[in-house]
Amino acid sequence: MLAMVAKDNACLLAERGVLESIASIRASTGCSYSGFR
Repeated sequence: MLAMVAKDNACLLAERGVLESIASIRASTGCSYSGFR
């Protein structure tokens, strides 16, 4: 049971990391990605 919880937490952390990296890339490049909304 603990292994399943740890696995779920790892997946959530990985997804959060991906979203944060995408957000930081978009912020650093300015408006170049605004056409892809």
